[in-house]
Amino acid sequence: MKKNIRIIVLFPTLLFLWISCAEKKVKLGKDISFDKEANIHYGNSSGQVMDLYIPDTKTSKEKDVFIMIHGGGWHSGNKSQLTFFTLSMMKRFPDHVFVNMNYRLASETNYGLPNQMNDIKAVTTFLKKKLRYNPKLIILGNSAGAHLSMLYSYQFDTDKQVKAVINIVGPADLSDPGFKNYQEYSFVERRLVDPRAPEPGMTLIDYASPVKWVKKDSPPTLSYLEIQIVLSLLHRKKYWIQL
Repeated sequence: MKKNIRIIVLFPTLLFLWISCAEKKVKLGKDISFDKEANIHYGNSSGQVMDLYIPDTKTSKEKDVFIMIHGGGWHSGNKSQLTFFTLSMMKRFPDHVFVNMNYRLASETNYGLPNQMNDIKAVTTFLKKKLRYNPKLIILGNSAGAHLSMLYSYQFDTDKQVKAVINIVGPADLSDPGFKNYQEYSFVERRLVDPRAPEPGMTLIDYASPVKWVKKDSPPTLSYLEIQIVLSLLHRKKYWIQL
């Protein structure tokens, strides 16, 4: 009986979020609403698409922006994976602008990096023009999206727009022995990084590892890790020294 009650309560909530997501105006309660622009092309590729949510308020105050980046092993997935999570974050942070973005996926014919870094940069450029100010960014990703969030924030954010990073089970060190057990590690080695991207003397894996780019002025990072990862890191002093 308890399970049935939970299903009955949950279904209207999901239905409400789905309806809200489909409309141009997203309402998340009595006093929270956003203007939504879906499937904006921020580049010429079919993969360069984003959803934009701007608070429906009359204030002229400049708002910080959450950029949400999906996972999928760098070669799969899309922004729909984070739609409901984005809506829940919007309800929690109603005075922020939100972007839920797709990016160009790695494949046997296209490298992931630096293309995926350039995609995040293209989104930030689009936001400057759209919002007519230079917003501070909180970049949030899960899995591969979390890796991209960290890598961009530590290495590619030359304008220092990123004020914080939220890493949800994303790999920070691709040379970690534990990550080498990843079932698609061979694809990562072959197709994640364009061999022309790293400086001479730097390996492809080091180039793609966020931990290799951490500096004193890197933005603060909140990480959510699986317990197995935490236990592994506790036994690796090298990781903590680098951080």
